[in-house]
Amino acid sequence: MELWAACEQTPHRDNRLTLMNDRDWLGRKKLRFDHCWSEADRQNVQRSIEIFSAELEAAGLGRLRQWYQWQGSSRPRFAGLHHPMGGTRMHVDPRLGVVDENCLVHGLSNVYVAGSSVFPTANGYANPTLTLLALAMRLADHLKEI
Repeated sequence: MELWAACEQTPHRDNRLTLMNDRDWLGRKKLRFDHCWSEADRQNVQRSIEIFSAELEAAGLGRLRQWYQWQGSSRPRFAGLHHPMGGTRMHVDPRLGVVDENCLVHGLSNVYVAGSSVFPTANGYANPTLTLLALAMRLADHLKEI
C-alpha cells in the first residue's frame, strides 16, 4: 500500500515568484520560483513521519518505508507541487509589494488584482480557494464603496 501525504510549510518571505531579466521566446520576462524548506519544516515533517510510523507498527498494521528507501521501478515518483503564490504581493509599502491592502496596484488608479498572487507569502499545499473567495468578496465590498 502506498501512503502519500502533503505537508504545509510555515510562511517564509523568500519563498516567492519574481521576474528575471532573462526573456522567453516572446520577449516576456521569465519567472523565477524560489522555494526552500526551513530546518523547522523539515523537522516537523520528520517528526510526523516518526509518530505515524510508530502508531502504524503499534497497531500491528505494518511498517512504513519512506520513499527514499525504495530503489528501481518500485520507487514512487514525485506527484505534486505546491501552489506557488506571491507574485504580486500585497504590502502597504510599494517597495515591498505590488498591490496595497485593497488589492490596488501601487501607482495606478483603477487596476486591482484578486488572486493568490497577492498573498504576502505562500507556497502552500492546502488548496487556497476559500481564502481566495474571501479575498474576492472583500475586494467586491471595497469596490462597491468607492
